[in-house]
Amino acid sequence: MGFRGRQRNDTRWSTIPVNRIFNTSVTANTDLFNNDLQPSADTSTFRLEIAENTGVVLSVRETVGSTTVSMNLNGGTAIDQNSLNKFDIKTRDDASYNFRVDTTTTILKFQIDELLTEVA
Repeated sequence: MGFRGRQRNDTRWSTIPVNRIFNTSVTANTDLFNNDLQPSADTSTFRLEIAENTGVVLSVRETVGSTTVSMNLNGGTAIDQNSLNKFDIKTRDDASYNFRVDTTTTILKFQIDELLTEVA
């Protein structure tokens, strides 16, 4: 018996490390990375894993051309401090990305990987 109404695909994931911050103090409302992050393909996802020690609102800044929009993650609610929080963001190849926090904090770990899929 299978799952009724669901399609089954065999998916292989390829993961590319994009950037990382480890045990570093960061300032509120400034870009966390010196250079914006670029996805390598249009059909990819940035997987974020972040732990910090204050309880901050994390936002992603997406830039296309000369326009930048800022979007809060976690519904605009502070992420759990001293806990590993995970988010997936669908990317587009004509955009660049950066991240901000609303409060000065120490980032214990912020790992960004790009997930690429191949469906067999």
